Order: sequence, then structure tokens, then C-alpha cells
Amino acid sequence: MLTDKDNFTLYEGEEMLDRVASTEIFKEVGATAIPTIHTFGLSSGAVTEETYRYFADKILHVLRNETDIDGI
Repeated sequence: MLTDKDNFTLYEGEEMLDRVASTEIFKEVGATAIPTIHTFGLSSGAVTEETYRYFADKILHVLRNETDIDGI
């Protein structure tokens, strides 16, 4: 059974930063976190190719539009 994107909860942008514990650490040290996605799901096995591409494309879209990235 392949898992698709409907089996995941997805947070993007500023909402994503609200869900990630490390956001506060970044703020404490003066680093700027560029939000991509935060997702989790109750998957059952491998994900479909479409699901992989969907999430990968969302991450890559943000990274391609940023010009000043020091780390991922």
C-alpha cells in the first residue's frame, strides 16, 4: 500500500515556523529561519512518486527563490 499526500498534515510559511521547536533556538542566536514545509503523517509504507514530488517541489521552490542561504 502506497501512502499519498492526503495522509499527511502540512504546514507552510510562518505557520511552519510556529510548529518547529528549533525556531526559538534560531532566534536566540540571531539566525534567520526561512520557512519551507513541516509535514507529518501516519504513513503506511512507501509514499507515492506524486507525493514525494509534491513535497520535494514545495521545498525546492522556496530554496530556489532565496539568494542568501548559509545552510539547510
